[in-house]
Amino acid sequence: MASADNTPESRRAGRFPAVSPFNLSIHTQRPGTAPAAGIRRKLAMVQFIPSADNVIAVSIEHRLTSADLVAVMDRLDACLAAHDTVHVFVETRSLDAIEVSGLGAYIARAMPLFGQLRRFGRVAVVADQAWVRVGTRIESALLPFVSYRVFKPEQRDEALAWVREG
Repeated sequence: MASADNTPESRRAGRFPAVSPFNLSIHTQRPGTAPAAGIRRKLAMVQFIPSADNVIAVSIEHRLTSADLVAVMDRLDACLAAHDTVHVFVETRSLDAIEVSGLGAYIARAMPLFGQLRRFGRVAVVADQAWVRVGTRIESALLPFVSYRVFKPEQRDEALAWVREG
């Protein structure tokens, strides 16, 4: 049941944000997990962080699913349609799996972006795992025209401010 503040009338009046690709969170149960009694199961989670319209800010925890990739690409497409330059903030925490089932569709959808690399401004990646930071540095060396910076978790606020403000 919708709360009183989440009605079509209140959204039209500007009192509550309408659902859009810019305020979406995805929570999924990890496939094949069955929590034992008293044990809290890990949830895969991708959460979009509130940001300016030309900034995609996302936090990824535990697992990246094909649905998550679709949501990120939808957000990216919307940003690129509305802005000349898009900035990206990605935070990963305890990333332990990436679903390969959706990678083919993701790659096919991402390939045309290589022709638009100049439209990407600042890209900050905050990661608690060295392999993610190293992979990001390799990616930044391979993608000209994109300004990448890699941060550790204790530098998260600095990374978000750099993406948002330059």
